[in-house]
Amino acid sequence: MLIDIFNVQPNEFLILTNRESHQGQVLNYLIFKLISIIDETIAFKQYISAMLELYFEKLKKRNEEHYAVGVYSFFANTKLLNEIRITLPPLPSFDFTQAREVGIEYAPMHNPDNKKQYLIAERIVFKSMGGFLHLDFFRGLMKGHCPRQCHNCGKYFLLLSGHNTCYCANVAPNQKKEGDTKTCRDIGAHIKETQKKEKRTPAQQEYDKVYNRLKTRKNRGKLSVDEWNKQVAQAISYMEQNMRGELSDFEFKEIMKKF
Repeated sequence: MLIDIFNVQPNEFLILTNRESHQGQVLNYLIFKLISIIDETIAFKQYISAMLELYFEKLKKRNEEHYAVGVYSFFANTKLLNEIRITLPPLPSFDFTQAREVGIEYAPMHNPDNKKQYLIAERIVFKSMGGFLHLDFFRGLMKGHCPRQCHNCGKYFLLLSGHNTCYCANVAPNQKKEGDTKTCRDIGAHIKETQKKEKRTPAQQEYDKVYNRLKTRKNRGKLSVDEWNKQVAQAISYMEQNMRGELSDFEFKEIMKKF
C-alpha cells in the first residue's frame, strides 16, 4: 500500500512518513495501536496461561468462589509476576494488574425483541485490546466460567460453572486407528487412571507431555536417534532441576514448551 502511494504520489508519501506532520502522526498512531493489539494479546495469554496452569489446576472445585482463591494467590505471588514480565517485550508495555481502565456509557435504544419498546443499554468502550480481554475473562470467572487447557490435546476449551473435567470434547489427535472419532474426553478416563496408578508428580506429568511430543517426531522421521536421545536427556535434566527447586514452576513450564 505504501509503495503504491509512493509511486503515484511521492510528495504525499513524504508527508505521510514525516512524523512531525499531522498525517505522519496519525499514521504512527495507527501503527502503534496495531502493534499494541498484538503485543497485549500475547502478553495477556502469557499471564493467563500461568494463572490457569499454576493456580487453577490445583483447585478442588470449579466455581466462582474457588476461582477467587486462585486469582488472589496469583496476584500475591510478585516473584512470578516479575518472571512473566521479564519474558515479554519491553515496548509497547502491558502490565497485567487487577484494575483496567474502561469507559461505560448508558443510552436509550430500541428493544431488539420489540421495536415499539425502548430500553436503557450499557455500552462499554475499551481503550485497548488488553482492557477488552481483561473484562471478558474476569466477568466469566464471576459467573463460574473459565478456560481450561485440555490435558490430552493441549487446546483450550470453556469450562462452565460446576463442571470439573480436564478434557475437551474435540476429536482426540492421538487416535490409534485412522478414522477413529473418539474425543479427548472419551479417552481421558483411561489417561487419568494410568496417572493415578503411577502417582506422577506435576513435573513428571509435564515431562511426559514433552516425551510424547519428541517420540512422535522421532517416529515421523523429524528427529534422528541422536537428537531424540539428546533432547530427552535435556528434558529429564530440567525436570530434576524443577524437583530440586532450582527452577520455578513457571520457568520449568516455559522451558518445556520449547521442546
